[in-house]
Amino acid sequence: MAEPMPEWMQKMISVVPPPPDNPDVVDIPYKEGFNPDLKVYFSDADIPARRNNNPGNLMYVGQQGSVRGGSKRGGGYWAKFSSPEDGFNALIKDIEFKKQGKSKTGISGDSTIADFFKRYAPPSENDSDKYIKSVSKRLGISALAKIKDVDTQKLASEIAKHESGAKVIMNFREYIKKNK
Repeated sequence: MAEPMPEWMQKMISVVPPPPDNPDVVDIPYKEGFNPDLKVYFSDADIPARRNNNPGNLMYVGQQGSVRGGSKRGGGYWAKFSSPEDGFNALIKDIEFKKQGKSKTGISGDSTIADFFKRYAPPSENDSDKYIKSVSKRLGISALAKIKDVDTQKLASEIAKHESGAKVIMNFREYIKKNK
């Protein structure tokens, strides 16, 4: 049985048009990385992630589709996206870059979850050990698991939940059917 939706999410879903009768027909133009069934919801809290449509609280480094958002405590700026879904897709891309060893962080697919989070959420700004334990537990993996072996979308969803309390629904149409 599906867990009940929080009231704030019910309000948001009530303004979303129902999916088309034919799930193969989507009248939203395609763009790279666009998933019409992806929905990201924030609570009503006034937090940087919500203001910047950035559920993973990514720092601004010139990511495609982003602009410089508000200033970040400790220096730098948040990345700001046009929608929460664009911000979530940027988080997925960030994780994939790290898995492929393409980021300047030194993280690669052979890095552990613990290594990943000590760079993603450094101890100078976060309780990294608590973050690692929390996300590892929710994913059902060891902190020593290699990030190449972790599902990127699940990892991104847990990061969004931890960073911003965001609820990420990967298959919105299916979710609506189950929760009517």
